[in-house]
Amino acid sequence: MGKLKCRLLVALATFLVGISIAMLWLNYSHIPGSLLSTKLRYFTRPQISFEYQGFSLVMIGGRGCIAVHTYKANDGLEVRMTTDTFDSPDLAAEELERRLKGNVEIIERLPVVDEQGQQAGERVIMRRYFDKDKPSQFYLLETRGAEVYCFSGPSVQHLLALERHLTY
Repeated sequence: MGKLKCRLLVALATFLVGISIAMLWLNYSHIPGSLLSTKLRYFTRPQISFEYQGFSLVMIGGRGCIAVHTYKANDGLEVRMTTDTFDSPDLAAEELERRLKGNVEIIERLPVVDEQGQQAGERVIMRRYFDKDKPSQFYLLETRGAEVYCFSGPSVQHLLALERHLTY
């Protein structure tokens, strides 16, 4: 019984410390120059926002065109989003597999499900390595039916931030 009381006290103390830190975070993190806001800067990611730069249509021989939308992040880096429509979901899946070939590192690969819980496509986050003169590029590829969506940018954080920006 003594061990149980000791464990409960440790759990309660941990909970109270967590609540105290959360209260400090909420009350003092917004004050510029405070010790807490200075320390929090190293542990929290800055909010990435985007400005729409425009779009272009790229003609692909025999396949139609791809819409390319360009966004500029508040840190000056560019992120692009392309939409490519195919004649069937199978052709879109083949295109996804084609883009995964070469010098790539797959970071995440998950199925995309529809409202009924059925697989409607696939989602891949990857990094493509180029020559030593050109830095690597990150991609978020997603198929939904016969469409392939592709976000490309300098970091996974930029890709996910643009995806959130466009869906909310």
